[in-house]
Amino acid sequence: MSFNNPNRNNPQKGGASYKITPFRSYSQMDNTSALATFQSLASAMDEIHNRNASTLSFEELYRNAYNLVLHKHGNLLYEGITERLTVHLRRCGGRLVRLQRDIHSGQSAAVVIGGGGDAKSNAITGSDSLLQYRLLEELSKAWTEHRITMVMVRDIFMYMDRTYVPQQRKRPVYDLGLW
Repeated sequence: MSFNNPNRNNPQKGGASYKITPFRSYSQMDNTSALATFQSLASAMDEIHNRNASTLSFEELYRNAYNLVLHKHGNLLYEGITERLTVHLRRCGGRLVRLQRDIHSGQSAAVVIGGGGDAKSNAITGSDSLLQYRLLEELSKAWTEHRITMVMVRDIFMYMDRTYVPQQRKRPVYDLGLW
């Protein structure tokens, strides 16, 4: 901090007033610091997607994202977010595909076991209906959770959405999670 007293030589203006100006550091963030900052944001995104967001400080995360954009590391941030969202969506999609395969293998077993219109075949068909219902339930649950996590992620990167995204003609973070 610096103390400036513009009136110290003028007794008529009250020589005891001081103007305090804050110390400003104008150092640019280096790539190593930017990568470390992004890694903390990426792990926070993973925690959000794992439904463990209660331990996170969204103010600190927002500030880290703000600083990355402010220090001209918006591309690193945007590309990293895109990569993390892709990983998350593939993981969610993989779970749903595995469930769908389980349903499909259950239907194949019904055809082999049932064969005709007997009661055993009808019981297995009812079971298939339950498996399909389970798939729809899981899909609905995954979609609801994804929308909630995307709102949290969007809130962290709001500054990037307002500044970097329009300048570079990119998709906003929330939209990235939908494509």
